[in-house]
Amino acid sequence: MIELTAFIPGNSRFTFVEDLFQEGVEIAFVLGPVYVLSLAMCFFNREAREKYGFWSVHMQCFSRASLDTGLVIGICGSMIGVVAMTLQTSVIDFERAIGIALLTMLWGGIFVGLGYFLNNPDINIKARISARGMVTGLTLFAGAVLILLEGTKLPWLSTFSPFASVAIIPYAIVLLLCCSFFKFAGKPWVVSFTDANLLATIGGLGMGIVLWFKSGGGYEDSRAAIYACALIVMWGSILYVFAYIAALFLGTQEQGNYQTKTWHLSEAAVFFIFLLYAPVGATEWNRESQDQAVQEANNQAQQQEIDALKAQIAILIKQAEKT
Repeated sequence: MIELTAFIPGNSRFTFVEDLFQEGVEIAFVLGPVYVLSLAMCFFNREAREKYGFWSVHMQCFSRASLDTGLVIGICGSMIGVVAMTLQTSVIDFERAIGIALLTMLWGGIFVGLGYFLNNPDINIKARISARGMVTGLTLFAGAVLILLEGTKLPWLSTFSPFASVAIIPYAIVLLLCCSFFKFAGKPWVVSFTDANLLATIGGLGMGIVLWFKSGGGYEDSRAAIYACALIVMWGSILYVFAYIAALFLGTQEQGNYQTKTWHLSEAAVFFIFLLYAPVGATEWNRESQDQAVQEANNQAQQQEIDALKAQIAILIKQAEKT
Protein backbone atom coordinates (compact mmCIF):
# COMPACT_ATOMS: atom_id res chain seq x y z
CA MET A 1 0.00 0.00 0.00
CA ILE A 2 2.88 2.38 0.73
CA GLU A 3 4.23 1.91 -2.81
CA LEU A 4 0.87 3.05 -4.26
CA THR A 5 1.24 6.48 -2.68
CA ALA A 6 3.97 7.25 -5.21
CA PHE A 7 1.33 7.29 -7.95
CA ILE A 8 -0.94 9.76 -6.10
CA PRO A 9 -0.13 13.47 -6.55
CA GLY A 10 0.55 15.20 -3.29
CA ASN A 11 -1.96 17.95 -3.98
CA SER A 12 -4.85 15.53 -4.58
CA ARG A 13 -7.59 15.70 -1.94
CA PHE A 14 -10.20 12.96 -1.68
CA THR A 15 -12.89 15.08 -0.02
CA PHE A 16 -15.60 12.60 -1.02
CA VAL A 17 -13.99 9.97 1.21
CA GLU A 18 -13.89 12.52 4.04
CA ASP A 19 -17.59 13.30 3.53
CA LEU A 20 -18.57 9.63 3.40
CA PHE A 21 -18.98 9.24 7.17
CA GLN A 22 -19.06 12.92 8.14
CA GLU A 23 -22.65 13.26 9.38
CA GLY A 24 -24.13 9.82 8.91
CA VAL A 25 -27.55 11.13 7.83
CA GLU A 26 -27.35 9.39 4.47
CA ILE A 27 -26.43 5.95 5.84
CA ALA A 28 -29.10 6.27 8.55
CA PHE A 29 -31.71 7.16 5.91
CA VAL A 30 -31.03 3.90 4.07
CA LEU A 31 -30.17 1.62 6.98
CA GLY A 32 -33.10 2.59 9.23
CA PRO A 33 -36.01 1.41 7.02
CA VAL A 34 -34.08 -1.62 5.74
CA TYR A 35 -33.19 -2.79 9.24
CA VAL A 36 -36.71 -2.29 10.63
CA LEU A 37 -38.20 -4.31 7.77
CA SER A 38 -35.63 -7.07 8.28
CA LEU A 39 -36.37 -7.14 12.01
CA ALA A 40 -40.14 -7.34 11.40
CA MET A 41 -39.54 -10.14 8.89
CA CYS A 42 -37.35 -11.97 11.41
CA PHE A 43 -40.02 -11.80 14.13
CA PHE A 44 -42.56 -13.24 11.69
CA ASN A 45 -40.34 -16.27 10.96
CA ARG A 46 -40.70 -17.93 14.36
CA GLU A 47 -40.24 -21.49 13.09
CA ALA A 48 -37.10 -20.54 11.18
CA ARG A 49 -35.66 -18.86 14.29
CA GLU A 50 -36.22 -21.99 16.32
CA LYS A 51 -34.54 -24.11 13.65
CA TYR A 52 -31.60 -21.92 12.57
CA GLY A 53 -31.23 -19.42 15.42
CA PHE A 54 -32.11 -15.72 15.68
CA TRP A 55 -29.02 -14.19 14.10
CA SER A 56 -28.89 -16.57 11.15
CA VAL A 57 -32.51 -15.83 10.30
CA HIS A 58 -32.05 -12.13 10.98
CA MET A 59 -29.14 -11.94 8.55
CA GLN A 60 -31.21 -13.62 5.83
CA CYS A 61 -34.10 -11.22 6.47
CA PHE A 62 -31.67 -8.30 6.29
CA SER A 63 -30.30 -9.72 3.05
CA ARG A 64 -33.79 -9.95 1.55
CA ALA A 65 -34.82 -6.44 2.64
CA SER A 66 -31.53 -4.97 1.36
CA LEU A 67 -31.80 -6.66 -2.02
CA ASP A 68 -35.43 -5.61 -2.48
CA THR A 69 -35.40 -2.02 -1.20
CA GLY A 70 -31.89 -0.80 -0.31
CA LEU A 71 -31.07 0.71 -3.68
CA VAL A 72 -34.54 2.20 -4.17
CA ILE A 73 -34.36 3.96 -0.80
CA GLY A 74 -30.95 5.29 -1.77
CA ILE A 75 -32.33 6.55 -5.09
CA CYS A 76 -35.14 8.30 -3.24
CA GLY A 77 -32.65 10.16 -1.03
CA SER A 78 -30.51 11.11 -4.02
CA MET A 79 -33.52 12.55 -5.85
CA ILE A 80 -34.38 14.64 -2.80
CA GLY A 81 -30.85 16.00 -2.93
CA VAL A 82 -31.09 16.68 -6.67
CA VAL A 83 -34.32 18.65 -6.22
CA ALA A 84 -32.74 20.73 -3.46
CA MET A 85 -29.58 21.40 -5.48
CA THR A 86 -31.58 22.31 -8.58
CA LEU A 87 -33.60 24.91 -6.68
CA GLN A 88 -30.81 26.22 -4.42
CA THR A 89 -27.79 26.48 -6.70
CA SER A 90 -27.02 30.04 -5.57
CA VAL A 91 -26.87 29.37 -1.83
CA ILE A 92 -25.10 26.02 -1.45
CA ASP A 93 -21.63 24.58 -1.92
CA PHE A 94 -22.25 22.84 -5.25
CA GLU A 95 -19.34 20.38 -5.15
CA ARG A 96 -20.10 19.24 -1.61
CA ALA A 97 -23.81 19.05 -2.38
CA ILE A 98 -23.13 16.68 -5.29
CA GLY A 99 -21.32 14.29 -2.96
CA ILE A 100 -24.10 14.44 -0.38
CA ALA A 101 -26.80 13.92 -3.01
CA LEU A 102 -25.07 10.79 -4.26
CA LEU A 103 -24.25 9.33 -0.85
CA THR A 104 -27.68 7.79 -0.25
CA MET A 105 -27.54 5.99 -3.61
CA LEU A 106 -24.00 4.87 -2.79
CA TRP A 107 -25.07 3.43 0.56
CA GLY A 108 -28.06 1.77 -1.08
CA GLY A 109 -25.73 0.05 -3.52
CA ILE A 110 -23.42 -0.99 -0.68
CA PHE A 111 -26.30 -2.59 1.23
CA VAL A 112 -27.46 -4.40 -1.91
CA GLY A 113 -23.96 -5.83 -2.28
CA LEU A 114 -24.00 -6.80 1.38
CA GLY A 115 -27.35 -8.48 0.84
CA TYR A 116 -25.90 -10.62 -1.96
CA PHE A 117 -22.96 -11.50 0.26
CA LEU A 118 -25.13 -12.55 3.22
CA ASN A 119 -27.68 -14.48 1.15
CA ASN A 120 -27.73 -18.14 2.18
CA PRO A 121 -30.20 -20.23 0.10
CA ASP A 122 -30.00 -23.09 2.62
CA ILE A 123 -31.91 -21.01 5.18
CA ASN A 124 -35.54 -20.76 4.08
CA ILE A 125 -37.47 -17.75 5.35
CA LYS A 126 -40.90 -16.34 4.60
CA ALA A 127 -40.90 -12.83 3.20
CA ARG A 128 -43.77 -11.76 5.43
CA ILE A 129 -44.37 -9.21 8.19
CA SER A 130 -47.19 -8.68 10.65
CA ALA A 131 -49.62 -5.77 10.67
CA ARG A 132 -47.57 -4.14 13.42
CA GLY A 133 -44.42 -4.56 11.34
CA MET A 134 -46.15 -3.01 8.33
CA VAL A 135 -47.28 0.05 10.31
CA THR A 136 -43.83 0.43 11.87
CA GLY A 137 -42.07 0.11 8.52
CA LEU A 138 -44.36 2.60 6.78
CA THR A 139 -44.09 5.08 9.64
CA LEU A 140 -40.31 4.88 9.88
CA PHE A 141 -39.76 5.23 6.14
CA ALA A 142 -42.20 8.14 5.86
CA GLY A 143 -40.54 9.80 8.87
CA ALA A 144 -37.08 9.34 7.35
CA VAL A 145 -38.25 10.94 4.10
CA LEU A 146 -39.78 13.91 5.98
CA ILE A 147 -36.59 14.41 8.03
CA LEU A 148 -34.49 14.42 4.86
CA LEU A 149 -36.90 16.88 3.25
CA GLU A 150 -36.65 19.18 6.25
CA GLY A 151 -32.87 18.96 6.06
CA THR A 152 -32.91 20.59 2.63
CA LYS A 153 -34.27 23.80 4.22
CA LEU A 154 -36.85 24.04 1.44
CA PRO A 155 -40.61 24.29 2.04
CA TRP A 156 -41.37 20.66 1.31
CA LEU A 157 -45.10 21.13 0.77
CA SER A 158 -44.51 23.55 -2.09
CA THR A 159 -41.35 21.87 -3.39
CA PHE A 160 -41.56 18.11 -2.97
CA SER A 161 -45.29 17.36 -2.85
CA PRO A 162 -46.98 15.74 -5.90
CA PHE A 163 -48.82 19.03 -6.44
CA ALA A 164 -45.65 21.11 -6.43
CA SER A 165 -45.27 21.00 -10.20
CA VAL A 166 -47.35 20.16 -13.26
CA ALA A 167 -44.31 18.20 -14.45
CA ILE A 168 -45.51 15.16 -12.51
CA ILE A 169 -48.78 15.01 -14.51
CA PRO A 170 -47.41 12.58 -17.17
CA TYR A 171 -46.30 10.22 -14.40
CA ALA A 172 -49.73 10.45 -12.74
CA ILE A 173 -51.55 9.86 -16.03
CA VAL A 174 -49.59 6.68 -16.80
CA LEU A 175 -49.99 5.41 -13.23
CA LEU A 176 -53.76 6.01 -13.12
CA LEU A 177 -54.23 4.55 -16.59
CA CYS A 178 -52.44 1.35 -15.57
CA CYS A 179 -54.38 1.19 -12.30
CA SER A 180 -57.66 1.29 -14.23
CA PHE A 181 -56.70 -2.01 -15.94
CA PHE A 182 -55.75 -3.97 -12.81
CA LYS A 183 -58.47 -6.56 -13.35
CA PHE A 184 -56.96 -7.57 -16.70
CA ALA A 185 -53.46 -8.18 -15.27
CA GLY A 186 -54.47 -11.29 -13.34
CA LYS A 187 -52.09 -10.49 -10.46
CA PRO A 188 -52.57 -9.31 -6.87
CA TRP A 189 -53.34 -5.61 -6.77
CA VAL A 190 -50.14 -4.68 -4.93
CA VAL A 191 -48.03 -6.47 -7.55
CA SER A 192 -49.92 -4.76 -10.35
CA PHE A 193 -49.52 -1.41 -8.60
CA THR A 194 -45.76 -1.96 -8.32
CA ASP A 195 -45.57 -2.75 -12.04
CA ALA A 196 -47.68 0.30 -12.89
CA ASN A 197 -45.56 2.53 -10.67
CA LEU A 198 -42.34 1.26 -12.27
CA LEU A 199 -43.74 1.88 -15.75
CA ALA A 200 -44.94 5.37 -14.81
CA THR A 201 -41.63 6.26 -13.13
CA ILE A 202 -39.41 5.16 -16.01
CA GLY A 203 -41.82 6.61 -18.58
CA GLY A 204 -42.05 9.91 -16.71
CA LEU A 205 -38.28 10.06 -16.38
CA GLY A 206 -37.96 9.46 -20.13
CA MET A 207 -40.38 12.30 -20.84
CA GLY A 208 -38.41 14.57 -18.53
CA ILE A 209 -35.12 13.71 -20.24
CA VAL A 210 -36.69 14.46 -23.64
CA LEU A 211 -37.81 17.82 -22.27
CA TRP A 212 -34.28 18.34 -20.95
CA PHE A 213 -32.69 17.80 -24.36
CA LYS A 214 -35.38 19.86 -26.06
CA SER A 215 -34.82 22.83 -23.74
CA GLY A 216 -31.15 22.95 -24.82
CA GLY A 217 -28.95 25.77 -23.66
CA GLY A 218 -27.03 25.68 -20.41
CA TYR A 219 -27.79 24.38 -16.96
CA GLU A 220 -30.04 27.31 -16.07
CA ASP A 221 -32.28 26.64 -19.09
CA SER A 222 -32.55 22.96 -18.15
CA ARG A 223 -33.33 23.29 -14.43
CA ALA A 224 -37.09 22.88 -14.94
CA ALA A 225 -36.59 19.57 -16.76
CA ILE A 226 -34.04 18.35 -14.18
CA TYR A 227 -36.45 19.21 -11.38
CA ALA A 228 -39.24 17.30 -13.16
CA CYS A 229 -37.06 14.20 -13.58
CA ALA A 230 -35.94 14.20 -9.94
CA LEU A 231 -39.46 14.77 -8.59
CA ILE A 232 -40.89 11.90 -10.65
CA VAL A 233 -38.19 9.43 -9.61
CA MET A 234 -38.48 10.53 -5.97
CA TRP A 235 -42.21 9.81 -5.81
CA GLY A 236 -41.81 6.65 -7.85
CA SER A 237 -39.27 5.40 -5.30
CA ILE A 238 -41.48 6.34 -2.34
CA LEU A 239 -44.50 4.50 -3.74
CA TYR A 240 -42.28 1.53 -4.62
CA VAL A 241 -41.21 1.13 -0.99
CA PHE A 242 -44.79 1.60 0.25
CA ALA A 243 -46.00 -1.10 -2.16
CA TYR A 244 -43.19 -3.43 -1.10
CA ILE A 245 -44.09 -3.08 2.58
CA ALA A 246 -47.74 -3.80 1.75
CA ALA A 247 -46.64 -6.86 -0.27
CA LEU A 248 -44.71 -8.18 2.73
CA PHE A 249 -47.85 -7.93 4.84
CA LEU A 250 -50.13 -9.47 2.20
CA GLY A 251 -47.70 -12.26 1.37
CA THR A 252 -47.32 -11.38 -2.32
CA GLN A 253 -43.66 -10.40 -2.19
CA GLU A 254 -42.49 -13.51 -4.02
CA GLN A 255 -44.78 -12.74 -6.97
CA GLY A 256 -43.51 -9.17 -7.31
CA ASN A 257 -39.97 -9.99 -8.51
CA TYR A 258 -38.78 -6.90 -6.65
CA GLN A 259 -35.07 -7.43 -7.14
CA THR A 260 -35.42 -7.27 -10.93
CA LYS A 261 -37.64 -4.19 -10.66
CA THR A 262 -35.07 -2.58 -8.38
CA TRP A 263 -32.36 -2.95 -11.00
CA HIS A 264 -34.61 -1.54 -13.73
CA LEU A 265 -35.30 1.52 -11.61
CA SER A 266 -31.66 1.88 -10.65
CA GLU A 267 -30.53 1.72 -14.29
CA ALA A 268 -32.87 4.59 -15.18
CA ALA A 269 -31.80 6.62 -12.13
CA VAL A 270 -28.08 6.06 -12.76
CA PHE A 271 -28.51 7.15 -16.39
CA PHE A 272 -30.18 10.37 -15.20
CA ILE A 273 -27.50 10.98 -12.58
CA PHE A 274 -24.76 10.41 -15.15
CA LEU A 275 -26.34 12.94 -17.50
CA LEU A 276 -26.54 15.45 -14.68
CA TYR A 277 -23.21 14.97 -12.90
CA ALA A 278 -20.94 13.27 -15.45
CA PRO A 279 -17.30 13.94 -14.44
CA VAL A 280 -14.69 15.15 -16.89
CA GLY A 281 -13.15 12.15 -18.67
CA ALA A 282 -9.56 11.67 -19.83
CA THR A 283 -10.35 12.48 -23.48
CA GLU A 284 -12.24 15.65 -22.61
CA TRP A 285 -9.53 16.71 -20.16
CA ASN A 286 -6.84 16.17 -22.81
CA ARG A 287 -8.81 18.16 -25.38
CA GLU A 288 -9.41 21.01 -22.93
CA SER A 289 -5.73 20.98 -21.91
CA GLN A 290 -4.66 21.34 -25.55
CA ASP A 291 -7.14 24.16 -26.09
CA GLN A 292 -5.90 25.92 -22.98
CA ALA A 293 -2.28 25.54 -24.11
CA VAL A 294 -3.10 27.09 -27.49
CA GLN A 295 -5.05 29.89 -25.83
CA GLU A 296 -2.22 30.56 -23.40
CA ALA A 297 0.29 30.74 -26.28
CA ASN A 298 -2.00 33.19 -28.10
CA ASN A 299 -2.34 35.30 -24.97
CA GLN A 300 1.42 35.42 -24.51
CA ALA A 301 1.93 36.42 -28.16
CA GLN A 302 -0.70 39.15 -27.85
CA GLN A 303 0.92 40.39 -24.65
CA GLN A 304 4.29 40.59 -26.38
CA GLU A 305 2.74 42.61 -29.20
CA ILE A 306 1.08 44.91 -26.68
CA ASP A 307 4.37 45.40 -24.84
CA ALA A 308 6.14 46.17 -28.15
CA LEU A 309 3.45 48.69 -29.10
CA LYS A 310 3.72 50.35 -25.69
CA ALA A 311 7.48 50.64 -26.12
CA GLN A 312 7.07 52.19 -29.59
CA ILE A 313 4.45 54.63 -28.31
CA ALA A 314 6.76 55.64 -25.48
CA ILE A 315 9.57 56.29 -28.00
CA LEU A 316 7.26 58.37 -30.21
CA ILE A 317 6.09 60.39 -27.22
CA LYS A 318 9.71 61.17 -26.26
CA GLN A 319 10.57 62.18 -29.83
CA ALA A 320 7.51 64.43 -29.95
CA GLU A 321 8.52 66.09 -26.69
CA LYS A 322 12.03 66.84 -28.05
CA THR A 323 10.64 68.49 -31.15
